[in-house]
Amino acid sequence: PGTPEIYTLSLPDALPNLDSLQARAYVKLGHIYQKQQAYPAAIATYYTLRGLTPDSFIPYKELANCFQKTGMNLEAIGYYRLALEKNPLDITTYALAGNLMIQEDELKEAIEMLRRGLNIDSTLVNLKKLMGLAYYKKKSYHKAIGVFEDMLQNGDSSLFISKYMGLSLLAARIFNEAAGYLEFVVKDDTTNAENYYYLAVALNGDYQYKRSQFCFNKSLELLKPDPMLLSDIYLKMADNSRNLEQFNQALKEYDLAVKFNPTNLEAIFKKASTYDYLLKDKEMALKYYQIFMNKVETSMKNARESTKKINISYYSTAGRRIEKLREELHFEGKLKEKK
Repeated sequence: PGTPEIYTLSLPDALPNLDSLQARAYVKLGHIYQKQQAYPAAIATYYTLRGLTPDSFIPYKELANCFQKTGMNLEAIGYYRLALEKNPLDITTYALAGNLMIQEDELKEAIEMLRRGLNIDSTLVNLKKLMGLAYYKKKSYHKAIGVFEDMLQNGDSSLFISKYMGLSLLAARIFNEAAGYLEFVVKDDTTNAENYYYLAVALNGDYQYKRSQFCFNKSLELLKPDPMLLSDIYLKMADNSRNLEQFNQALKEYDLAVKFNPTNLEAIFKKASTYDYLLKDKEMALKYYQIFMNKVETSMKNARESTKKINISYYSTAGRRIEKLREELHFEGKLKEKK
């Protein structure tokens, strides 16, 4: 699930807090590097800026932003803390730090960080959303409900609030109310299988079994990919496995390709060729070449299928290999003739 939108420090916000022209130039340069995604250069710039302005929170906050953008969340949290030591009234830093703490599952620390921000301004929507989310993830469902309820009473009926209010009520087993909020969420996005699932659970808990069953089925329907697509995916995965010399894995993936599309002749042929050329298993290669040829003959009864599904080179190769393998196995005394 998503998190509330959080805003970082903008250039106009930063500049008035710096006295020297040189320091302001370093802020501008760092922002240029960030826009270019040249984060090591930006970080080096802000380290220099920190030396020029040791009492300013800006270099610490900008360093935190850079570390966050490169996925180094723990380092970012540390620098946000340092920024708040320099400027404990910078409200957006509480939201930025709290958001990362939630992502890192540091929920107790996130709640304390967000509480400090709300003590400065209790009306900030982003901080409240994050507080509710942190309580939900911490499984303090009634506290989460209290936060979201307060926001709803103050006119915030956003999709995020409705979803997490519904999920908190569901987790607290207040099924009827949960269903109401989750119905709203489903109506907003009828393509989300997870939303249908949560609504189905709520309706089940509220004894609305028929409606619950409908939502469970919708969830399954949305989760179920097209079998033809699955077959093609497994075929391509098997080709990758062959290229990686993971031949047994490739065999399993060719089987899955055929499972989801029994007319996937390419998968059958490639399974035979894997046994033939890569695993040097003549008996298994012969078996699957013959399965391939049998399916080809069945498909050829339908002219339209034959043109779409049969690669002529596969067909001719399989015929030649069957003849050659039968000959080799015969001389080795391993050919099993059909009775």
